[in-house]
Amino acid sequence: MRNLLDSELDGTNAAHRLRLPPPVTPLWEDRLFIGGFPGDEALEILRAEGVRHLINCCSQDSQNDPVVAAEFNIHNLECYDRPDYLILHHDYDPFRNLMMQILKRQEKVFVHCIGGINRSVTLCCAFLVDLLQISPVAVIKTLRKSGRMYILDNIGFRHQLVDFYFQVVLPRVNEE
Repeated sequence: MRNLLDSELDGTNAAHRLRLPPPVTPLWEDRLFIGGFPGDEALEILRAEGVRHLINCCSQDSQNDPVVAAEFNIHNLECYDRPDYLILHHDYDPFRNLMMQILKRQEKVFVHCIGGINRSVTLCCAFLVDLLQISPVAVIKTLRKSGRMYILDNIGFRHQLVDFYFQVVLPRVNEE
């Protein structure tokens, strides 16, 4: 499946590498949104959508503005965008717990990193793979249908998603 995911991503990423991504991409049931570090345009969209929570997946690199922090509930994760960083090992459980708390309250959340390409995408994809019990390729296709074309250029993160699917999600599906 690694080859399948790589082939699904590489061609489209090459074609969209120089295009700006949308500031906000709806990912799941109009409750989960994803993007890069939120600027004015993204914040306007998030306000209009009724988003109350921002999960910053790059808090060691960039902090949300205090004005933004006064308006939204900010949750910080220190994730590193390196192929050798085990993002799902270090950050998935806290991310999943936070997401479940937010969604249980029927609230909306925007998950971001610097560019909305690797860290936030990896954690959101793993969450949806886990929650919906679908393959990483299916989640990638959902992101693409929503307009987020250039994603997951960190090959280490891609392969972690595939491993997560086979080691965590599929065994649970097979038990049911």
